[in-house]
Amino acid sequence: MKRSLFFVMAALLLWADFAFTQFVVISSVPVDGDVSVPLSTTVSFTFSAALDTNLHFGERQLAVALIAADPRDSLSFGTISYSPDLRTISAQVTHTANTDFVWLINDARSQTGEPLAQPYALSYTTSAAHGVQTVSGVATYPGGNPANAAVGLLDRPLFTEEENIILAGAIVPNSSGDYVVNYVRDGVYWPVAVKDLNGDGQVDPSVDAIGFYDPNNDAQQDSIVVAGSNLSGIDMAMRLLFVPVTAKFYLETAAARAQQFAPDQELRAIIAHADTIGLDGTSVFWLYYFYSPSLQFPTRVLVSSFFTQTDTSRLGEPNLPPNMRAIPANFIDSDVAMAVAETNGGSDFRAQHNVVRRFISGGNLFWIFPQDTTKIFWVVGYDAIAPDSSTLTFRALVDMVTGELITDVDEPKAPIPQAFSLSQNYPNPFNPATTIEFSLPQASAVSLKIYNVRGEEVATLVSEKLPPGNYKRVWSAAGVSSGVFFYRLQAGTFVETRKLLLLR
Repeated sequence: MKRSLFFVMAALLLWADFAFTQFVVISSVPVDGDVSVPLSTTVSFTFSAALDTNLHFGERQLAVALIAADPRDSLSFGTISYSPDLRTISAQVTHTANTDFVWLINDARSQTGEPLAQPYALSYTTSAAHGVQTVSGVATYPGGNPANAAVGLLDRPLFTEEENIILAGAIVPNSSGDYVVNYVRDGVYWPVAVKDLNGDGQVDPSVDAIGFYDPNNDAQQDSIVVAGSNLSGIDMAMRLLFVPVTAKFYLETAAARAQQFAPDQELRAIIAHADTIGLDGTSVFWLYYFYSPSLQFPTRVLVSSFFTQTDTSRLGEPNLPPNMRAIPANFIDSDVAMAVAETNGGSDFRAQHNVVRRFISGGNLFWIFPQDTTKIFWVVGYDAIAPDSSTLTFRALVDMVTGELITDVDEPKAPIPQAFSLSQNYPNPFNPATTIEFSLPQASAVSLKIYNVRGEEVATLVSEKLPPGNYKRVWSAAGVSSGVFFYRLQAGTFVETRKLLLLR
């Protein structure tokens, strides 16, 4: 009996030692669920081991990665400090009155390099009482473990121009996927679940798993209404939202959607949308342009791995000509066209120049090749920026049926712009880089800067005198947190400001 007891105690000690070695958040101030938190106070998080303070995450360059410290407009950070043993990070924070706050710590590293074993959620309020409802459900990740995913109740749907705010949140504690969000007030919410798959401390839709509430399985995020009682069964399946595929992958889906509006829809053009084309000829978004000869009815279908969007009101800007020939069913796929372009000069162009954008489109684009207006071909192109800030372009035309390279293309010379202009950035939303184009009809002293919503300068893209012409600049927002930003062009007396959205 004593021998058995000895082994049980030894096993318990070994388990306790193993649990202790996990790098986790062990406490916070305020504590989860606190009410009447002072408007000016210290928010701190204590870890089970010393933090690696040489690592810096996000815009504030903290030693911890925050998915949320929301609502952002209702708090401001002061001094950031660490305890002598480096186990506690503290921030002087000023809050607004009668507001609920949610912090989600997604990552940190110990001084021995161990990553955070589990994200940490903290909810508190400066009001006298919290919300009393709960929202619960199951978050799944087919083919993977949902544990450690973060669940948030958002103030608006994903992928809108305005930045989302997490109004209440929780962590999925184990592989069952069961979660409970506490302290929920009556209101309308858009549930979302996210898991940082690559462990970089950020939520990047291009590499991390995201799920949202979609009970009718139409690939559109649905809202929930909390009204006087708890909600359960708010289940979400996480997946990679942005999966790169070739042009033919979604063609059947797009055609079926177009034929709902006219049965004789013909495929007239295909475009890799939002600058997501890869060197392998894949893209996460594809635009398919259809036209019904009998009804003279155009349909545009945008397809990705998680949604399909149809537009019957217009056929792009400007409209594609209705006399374009239909693309034959046996056309070569985008990956084949990209390989032909790479072999015939594309690879050399990339090696010699700073390529900032790739594009590919296919169809009877007769205005590009007036030598033969019957040709149906892929256009593969790369844009690059030369040392003198001018734009360089590589372009290859590939026959969509034979796969042969089309030569003798007359490259049009870009005319001098007739007016100052600032274009909308692309892609938008973006991560991690976006392109901004502007035009100068005359030589000008140019300033192009990025600002956050508080009016603080984030980056300077141009600050020099430039000759007349069309220009492109790329903003790489590595290390910048998600949010709404503004870019402002000043060229002589011309000033224009536009909005862009960084979405991680």
